[in-house]
Amino acid sequence: MHLVIALVASLVVFAYGQNATEKLEIHPKVGLQKCAKGGTCKSVNASVVLDAIWNWSSNPAGADYLKTAGVMSNMSALTQKYVVKRPDGTSGVGSRLYIMSNDMTYYQFPLLNQEFTFTIDASAVPCGVNSALYLVSMNADGTGNNRDGTGLLTNANGGQGYCDGAGVGGFWCPEMDIWEGNSVSSTMTPHVCDPTANATCDGCHHNPYRLGEKNFFGVGKTVDTKFPFTVVTQFITNDGTDKGFLTEIRRKYVQNGKVIPNKQTMDEAFCAKAGGGNFTKIGGLKAMTEPLRKAMVATIAFWDDKNGQMEWLDGVGAGAGPCTKAESEPMTIQATYPDAQVVFTDFKYGDLDSTYPAGTQVTPIPIGTSQPRPARSSF
Repeated sequence: MHLVIALVASLVVFAYGQNATEKLEIHPKVGLQKCAKGGTCKSVNASVVLDAIWNWSSNPAGADYLKTAGVMSNMSALTQKYVVKRPDGTSGVGSRLYIMSNDMTYYQFPLLNQEFTFTIDASAVPCGVNSALYLVSMNADGTGNNRDGTGLLTNANGGQGYCDGAGVGGFWCPEMDIWEGNSVSSTMTPHVCDPTANATCDGCHHNPYRLGEKNFFGVGKTVDTKFPFTVVTQFITNDGTDKGFLTEIRRKYVQNGKVIPNKQTMDEAFCAKAGGGNFTKIGGLKAMTEPLRKAMVATIAFWDDKNGQMEWLDGVGAGAGPCTKAESEPMTIQATYPDAQVVFTDFKYGDLDSTYPAGTQVTPIPIGTSQPRPARSSF
């Protein structure tokens, strides 16, 4: 499978790199707003591009994302389908997308002392499937991470240049997992990297279920995944400005007019207990400061896990959720939930407390101590 993916990536890089006069891909629009204090929000130009591996179109200028990858995007909503039956008789699973500011540039989100917000309907995302929205330190033009080693230039127009905290494709970079989840469990994880060792990144993981909050997130729970909910992630600095350094990542949910904060915030003390073995050693939360200040690329991925059955996210064995390995086996999920999908709406970013309605604040309840989690699978 890895050989097939590598071959596909090589062919895509070749197709985009060999002829600069070929038509550029036209990308579907997505609704995005930038907000200021007081709640004033303005729409900004944004679109989404498929990662090159998922783009099977032989005509990039006219790529049909719905038919090739199960992706529908417009100014109202972004939908990713799980199992995709293509017109040529082939099939696919999931997709990975990047938000763009124009057809040649990934949108850059500078989020230090800012917040990022979206609304999600994860009601049709079962055990073993991950609907993820995260930030990575990719180059805005998509260059720098050439997967096939041919020397040909990669570019953002073709959905290239990917890197992350797991080194997928051999390229490592800081990663901020704002949201990884489904209808039964969720997690938030910053991944920082050791600047002296390219292949060393580690994360600090916040999963309510693993923290003992088994009634906090899921169908019929405090955050009820049977219905859409809004996810607000705030990046707090030591001095309350974008000149300071990151000291806290704060999560709030908004549903039915109520603002529901995580019961424990993520700070250095939390990560010293919940982070991986190297997280604090290689800089902790503070090491995420410069990536957030410089700006990161928003990635939206929908995938299953043939290697670990997503146990790190929602599995009984990892204490991360109620799901068993058997029900989270990809072939089982694909047969049982072929119509699974996730829907994102209302992407916003900007000043703290500017992207969501105030609502009624729900008082958090103190909880116990987190335990380190097992390593996640690579996507």
